[in-house]
Amino acid sequence: MIDARLAIIVGGILLVLTPAISANNGFLAFSITIDNVSPYYEGFEGISLIENINDEFHCYALWNDSNILGTYVFEWNLTGLAKNDSAQKFVNGWSNITKTFNGADEGKSIAYRLHGRDWSGNWNSTYYKNLVIASISPEFFSVSQSNESPITGDPVNISSFWTDNFEVDHVQLQTNESGFWINNGSPVDIDNQSGWANFTIDTTGMNSSPYHWRLIGFDEVGNSNTTPIEYFLPQ
Repeated sequence: MIDARLAIIVGGILLVLTPAISANNGFLAFSITIDNVSPYYEGFEGISLIENINDEFHCYALWNDSNILGTYVFEWNLTGLAKNDSAQKFVNGWSNITKTFNGADEGKSIAYRLHGRDWSGNWNSTYYKNLVIASISPEFFSVSQSNESPITGDPVNISSFWTDNFEVDHVQLQTNESGFWINNGSPVDIDNQSGWANFTIDTTGMNSSPYHWRLIGFDEVGNSNTTPIEYFLPQ
């Protein structure tokens, strides 16, 4: 059965060509090409692991078509739901995607693929690939205190340097004065891939007994790391 839309198109063409047919003794050759072949791809490639905030994500594929290529679309589920980016034009048959991720994306697993369309509206899609954004706890360096035996009333300064593959969010000082750990004061916000956390402990009124402390660093998605327990002895 002939599609109704095709019949209308063919009928319109014949109506326009009728004078030309008459002028050529009733003979005029013409052809109509119907493109219903989808584009096809070669070498769909994409990385599978992002380890650091500076790492770029790339995926690409080379496409061919029996007629003319049109546009391609990148599909991914970063938010947990499938989402299509805006359509882009092919460049010499290539579809290329480059993206970067922020700290809030750490630990996610993302499925992605490419869709290709030709000028006749035929579509084809690659298979899904999977991308994992590494989830790594913050690391600490140069943990120190200014005085191991302070005179009561002298402050003790505590410092540490922290790094994370995406972002160190904050560092908390904890102390143990009565058999269990409590947060001592406000945390130090770092909000960067690396930075220093500095604290001051007031020793006024302390007894001459070991005063234990430790630091806990957190990244943006809640991964944490804890320094070894340290102490000082007020005099």
